[in-house]
Amino acid sequence: MSRGVHGGRKWRGSRGVGRAATLGTALTALVATSLLTVAGPAAGSGLGARVATRLGPGQTLAAKSFLSSPDGRFRLNMQRDGNLVLYQHFGSNKAIWQTGTGGHPGAYAVMQKDGNFVLYAGSHPIWSTGTSQPADAGAHLFVQDNARVDIYSTARKKLWTTYKPPRVPPLPYLGYGATGPNVVMLQQQLSALGYWVGPSDGVFGDSTEQALWALQKAAGLPRTGVLDSATDAALVKGVRPAIRPASGNLIEVNLSDDLLMIIQNGKLYAVLNTSTGGGYTYVEQGQTDTAITPQGIFHTYAVINGTDTDPLGTLWRPRFFYEGYAIHGDSYVPPEPVSHGCVRVSNEAIDWIWSANLDPIGTEVWIFS
Repeated sequence: MSRGVHGGRKWRGSRGVGRAATLGTALTALVATSLLTVAGPAAGSGLGARVATRLGPGQTLAAKSFLSSPDGRFRLNMQRDGNLVLYQHFGSNKAIWQTGTGGHPGAYAVMQKDGNFVLYAGSHPIWSTGTSQPADAGAHLFVQDNARVDIYSTARKKLWTTYKPPRVPPLPYLGYGATGPNVVMLQQQLSALGYWVGPSDGVFGDSTEQALWALQKAAGLPRTGVLDSATDAALVKGVRPAIRPASGNLIEVNLSDDLLMIIQNGKLYAVLNTSTGGGYTYVEQGQTDTAITPQGIFHTYAVINGTDTDPLGTLWRPRFFYEGYAIHGDSYVPPEPVSHGCVRVSNEAIDWIWSANLDPIGTEVWIFS
């Protein structure tokens, strides 16, 4: 068998016999342990053979002996070469887990009273589970029907197991400033779901961050602008925001999520991060007002193909839908409401809306919470 199969830990000094125990006291304890009566290789073939399924405090699993799972499908063999191996017994004798301690003929295993499960070659410990904390004393080892070996404390707390979940490689950093093929893939996935990112150029810039914010809003996730595991799961799941049933072409703005959705032929066509009225008070020309985006069904009635400057700031290529309220471009569109009441999108996004003629004069604009 190859060495280093996961699940166990190699021997590391006095850890195998407990933190406070010396090798001498461990040997004294070994003399006092009872040798567990288990079926040997020849005895296991009969259906009526009585085999052990667990190892209790102070019990020993001798060389050429084994423990069995209650259903008999799995065996933990203390092999004569010193390797402890968990086998799928019926059908294939497939090795599932091992300590990798071959080359120590006659080695044996002890479920010590301090809770540590230790393999010894003569008087020398060669491997252990490292379970020797004060609360581990009196623990039992079990061979389970689910193809694993577990150690449980007297309080039924799992202290150790042969099962180790497969390692999932960490996600590469995909946030503002990242570049490369992983960014291209992210941009393509976002675009396929309708989150507008512009060209998939492999550069994680403002448009990609805006799209990722929009996905995180739709999924109800923290708006980090970074592809973390939860956002990646939402991407794989294909999360899209819910729209209000509609026919034809229109624009919906959901104030609860701060998302702008472009509807074409009654279906969701594109999703944009937006920033709407921030709810704060402000003063304009001596009059105090509240930064609120009006709700209702409106129509685009006027546009300015360029910069529009008023006392409250600068609007890029605004498309007005009610009085002085407009959908417009801005260089600052955070993932939360901060505007005076207009519907902000990024400068790149409004340029795209203009070029694709997605908001012509007369377009319905539904704004709701």
